[in-house]
Amino acid sequence: MKLLNIKRDLVVGFISSMCLIAFASPAVFATDSPIQNSLNQNTSHKTILLAKKTSDEPKKEVPTYQQLMKDAVDQLFSVIESIEKNPSLSQAEKELKVHQFIMSVRFGPKKEDTFWSMTIQGIIRTDVYQPDLANKDLSEMKDANGFLLIAEMIKIVREKGGGFVEHLWQRYEGKLPVPSIALVRAYPQWNMIFGTRIFKADIEAYEIIQATLYQPLGEKHILPENENVSDSSVE
Repeated sequence: MKLLNIKRDLVVGFISSMCLIAFASPAVFATDSPIQNSLNQNTSHKTILLAKKTSDEPKKEVPTYQQLMKDAVDQLFSVIESIEKNPSLSQAEKELKVHQFIMSVRFGPKKEDTFWSMTIQGIIRTDVYQPDLANKDLSEMKDANGFLLIAEMIKIVREKGGGFVEHLWQRYEGKLPVPSIALVRAYPQWNMIFGTRIFKADIEAYEIIQATLYQPLGEKHILPENENVSDSSVE
């Protein structure tokens, strides 16, 4: 029954979020803008080759928190694919709409968990809690333990198409890095990586989650038409 409630809430939340996107006005970037130049560079790379799954692998029981993370990313990719199929949008407009979606939803036990995105080269596109990271190359970033977390995420995406990566990261709007688990997945059509993360201290809370997965926050969290996603330059 719990799983049925979650699935039902997933559908309701997904429809609400899609309505939010449908009425958001797309912003058109200038052809010489940083994000358009970046998009042109990204699309020049070859499509990522994803490893094939073997059908004879034994099935493993998936922890509840991992399943919920996978469900969340599945819903995100449903939104991305629906935007991608819209022939009236330019590539820049499509990426902007995905950015708007990521900025406008929360999920998890306390509605604090978010999605984030970066290029296959490790350049951050969207980070809800650390917007100053936008357009910065974090491919060589190390966590407090010296672990090359972004490089590991890129490696997993290239080899397997996606997966879980344990690392240290700031807790939401906090400053102190704490143990966390990220789920990353490739979107080869755009040479992008999308992901989400939860913190190990919260894992037990995911075992009893009954709340709606998505929680739109309203228009104040939607990127204004006159605001560019790429306000920060790559450092």
